[in-house]
Amino acid sequence: MRLLPFLSVATLVVLGALGSAHAEPQPSELSAARAEIDATLAQMKSVSRRVRDSLRDARKRGSAREVTCLDEALSRADVAFRSARSTADDSLAAYARGDLDDARALRRRVAELREHQRIAAKDGAACLPPPKPKIVATPGTTVRVVIDPNIARIP
Repeated sequence: MRLLPFLSVATLVVLGALGSAHAEPQPSELSAARAEIDATLAQMKSVSRRVRDSLRDARKRGSAREVTCLDEALSRADVAFRSARSTADDSLAAYARGDLDDARALRRRVAELREHQRIAAKDGAACLPPPKPKIVATPGTTVRVVIDPNIARIP
């Protein structure tokens, strides 16, 4: 019969843990979540815009392979952005109804989607040729080219 007090305490601990999943979020957590979500979505919108601009440039002057590659990267980036926006709305709704476990899981999902979009943008950037180096001469600079006479001449 010594188990009865232990089981009572264990039951209270389990019920307390279950109750915390549907507790009201701390105001600081809710505001931090909202700020984090807003910043993440703004960053993701910027990434999508950058990939879209690269695709627009590739359509003007790039090859068909570059356009196809960037089009796929933009599709992936936009899907991740739209999914993140929807998941963020669901997360804030979960905070509003007091479901902290669901809200936190959805916030993690938004972060995962941000990473998926980053990878898609990186893949899109890999489609482009490397930028040509710019040579800038300042006023008063003298360039002297010396050709070694010992280099074999190509007939």
